[in-house]
Amino acid sequence: MKNKMSFRKILLRVFAAFFAFYIGIMSLFTFVQYKHSKADCENRRAGFCSSIMEDIPSASEFSAEHRNIDTPLSYFFIMRRDFFCTNENYIRAALYTETGESVVKTGNYIACPNPIIVNESNFGKSSYESYFALVDVDKYLSSEQITHLFELMQKENDILKFSLSVSGYQYKNEIIPEKITIYKEEWKPTGVIPDKQIIKSASRIKREFLEEYTFIVEDVEGLKKYRADNCTFYPESIVNVGFMNIGDSYYYMKRSRNEKIIRRFETCTPTLTKEMMQEAKEQITISSFESEFYKEKGQIIRYFNEGGKNYYLVVNTVSFPLEIAIKNLAPVYVFSLIMIVLLVVILSKGLWKTYEKQILLEKNRRELTDTIGHELKTPLGIIRTYSEGLKEHISEEKRDHYLEVIIDETAKMDELILEMLDLSKLESKAYTLKEETFCLNTLIQEVLKNKERLFENQELEVTFTADQEWEIVADYKRMMQVINNLVINALIHTPEGGKIQISIEKGRVVIENEGEPIPENQLPLIWDAFYKGDKDKERCERGTGLGLSIVRNVLELHKMPYGVNNTDGGVKFWFELMRRK
Repeated sequence: MKNKMSFRKILLRVFAAFFAFYIGIMSLFTFVQYKHSKADCENRRAGFCSSIMEDIPSASEFSAEHRNIDTPLSYFFIMRRDFFCTNENYIRAALYTETGESVVKTGNYIACPNPIIVNESNFGKSSYESYFALVDVDKYLSSEQITHLFELMQKENDILKFSLSVSGYQYKNEIIPEKITIYKEEWKPTGVIPDKQIIKSASRIKREFLEEYTFIVEDVEGLKKYRADNCTFYPESIVNVGFMNIGDSYYYMKRSRNEKIIRRFETCTPTLTKEMMQEAKEQITISSFESEFYKEKGQIIRYFNEGGKNYYLVVNTVSFPLEIAIKNLAPVYVFSLIMIVLLVVILSKGLWKTYEKQILLEKNRRELTDTIGHELKTPLGIIRTYSEGLKEHISEEKRDHYLEVIIDETAKMDELILEMLDLSKLESKAYTLKEETFCLNTLIQEVLKNKERLFENQELEVTFTADQEWEIVADYKRMMQVINNLVINALIHTPEGGKIQISIEKGRVVIENEGEPIPENQLPLIWDAFYKGDKDKERCERGTGLGLSIVRNVLELHKMPYGVNNTDGGVKFWFELMRRK
């Protein structure tokens, strides 16, 4: 549990550091994107005003001579609003006379074409219908009815269409409705572009009544009776969220309308006070802005003259540049966070392994210190005891024996210290291999010859075989040390009268001895310094306990794979000649 808590602590610390960096970088990106979004919102506001000012001379209310005399200004308001509005940028506008009377405003409208009969087979063909009159839907339908009408229009596809029919009375460019009828139509594609699967033409095969809204009309005496089919509904509280295809390869914007969007539109309802009118007269154009943490409200009032009359154009906007920035950067946030999490996990695992390695090294250092103390304690005790005996002239007849024991123990201590220094040099990678070409067969035979007396004393049967003469490029001195230590290890663990077999076959050197097998769970540990497989670490009388550890380091320096396995009758050590010539 302690290890898990330690790893969790490392993970949390690394994550905290990276998350702080992540927050800083993403905040910088967000700020840059916020400034860009803010500039875009300002451009949309200015673009809407400029477009409306360009449209005003073309509207039927201001120019009877212009070619588009049948297009009212409210229709231009609708088109410009749809173009400049987005999910985070809301616009409402109104035009007032010099006395403050409303001329036109953005809102929910049904645009009605000229009252002509439209051929049912011309769906999908290039045709132009000039819209010249509109129904101000806000005056006649409730918010629920407007939402319902909008939802119907969103259901349209290649074979389903909803059409509107309006009948009533025409007053200038406004239609006072008596009846608004909704029809559900089914269409059959008659021409398709095969490669693109685009419907080029279609014909209506079915039309059925869906629902109808009726109104009480008053004070219409003298007004012209009016009726038109194929009218188009333009809801105000909408935003464009994408594209959809309806029928004959024409692409329409996919739109959204909900309570949040409606509330946001309501916050930018145009107003005109006497103070605003006076200020606009003096400055021609006035602008005011209110900035909050995530929202910006803007207002532009322009005073101008058209057709000999003075007017006020009021444009109110509500923008959410921070919301735009966050929306645009959402993929970056997610991708970056995923990368941060991956980096944190990878780095934490690396740090945890390093931490575990340090713990293990510290543990090994303490055990090594204890073992060295244990190994040196016995000879030092013997030397002290025998030295005190000589000083006190005890058993003078054994004087020479005592001196031999002292000399032998100091030799063992000297050997232990030298091997410890040698192992330390190997483990620190401070040793540089002195490579030369030599015959490994000859080296092994030389080592065995030097150990002949030891083999005879234990009555051991030692054999050496090789499938060929193996010349290798390696450090001769270190390879002799490897063979010598492995042979001594086999000698120590082979019972009297046992066998030791040394062989080289297909580049693998094997030293196998009879004796007790090594427990499987201890096989990886025998390469550690002073490891003897027993818990009390009793002193080894026939070795320093560093031989196999030196073998491991020398073979790793030579990049030669090595290992140890139990056999049916004993233990087998092996290494491969990866650096043979």
